[in-house]
Amino acid sequence: MKNTNRFFLLPALLIVFFTSCKKNDVPDDPSDCINTTNWIKDEHQMAYVNKSPFYQADSLFVSFKEVGDGIFESTSVFDDGLLIPAAKVYLQPCRKWVYQASGSAMDDKQPVYLLEGVVGDTWQSTTTSFAGNQVVTQFSIVAKDISVTVPAGTFNCLQIQGISVVSGQTIETNHFIHSEKGIAKVTGTTVSYELGRANF
Repeated sequence: MKNTNRFFLLPALLIVFFTSCKKNDVPDDPSDCINTTNWIKDEHQMAYVNKSPFYQADSLFVSFKEVGDGIFESTSVFDDGLLIPAAKVYLQPCRKWVYQASGSAMDDKQPVYLLEGVVGDTWQSTTTSFAGNQVVTQFSIVAKDISVTVPAGTFNCLQIQGISVVSGQTIETNHFIHSEKGIAKVTGTTVSYELGRANF
C-alpha cells in the first residue's frame, strides 16, 4: 500500500492538519469555548486494539495533555514505534464542536467533530496529509445511539462517516464516538481499531 494512504488513515485525533472547511452551519465562537466532553481531558489515555492488516502494530495509544487554557495536545503512536511515528495535533473542545490545529496557538483551527448534531448534518474539509497530499473529505452524521461492542465494553455511540478522496482514491472511515469514553471504534477502507481500555 502507498505511504500516502498509510499516513492519512489514522484516527482524526492525529491524522491531518486542516486548511479549509465548509459546514452546514456556523460553529460556536472558539473564543468563548466550554469543554463539554468527558474524554478530552488532561492526562486521559486510551489504548486501542488494532485490527487492520495494513498496520503491523497490535495497539495504538492516544493521550491528552492540556497545554493551554482549554487547548489539548493529542499524541498518538503505534506500539511498534516504527511504522507510524508518534504524531501530535492540538484540540480545542468548544461546546458541540471539537477544533483541531497543527500548533498550540490554534492559528489554523478547524472543526473536526460535531458532537451534538443530528443525523444528516454534513461538513466538508480540504486537508493536507503528513505525506503532503491534498485530501478532500465529506463528513456526515449517519447514526446516533448506535450500540457498539469493543473490548472495553458496550457503548451507545454517535457515528460520523468520512468519505475522502486522496490521490484519486475514495476512502471511507467511520468514527463511533461515546459521550464518556470518546472514540470507541474506527472502521474503514484500511483502518480498524477498537477501544481496549482507558484510564478514566
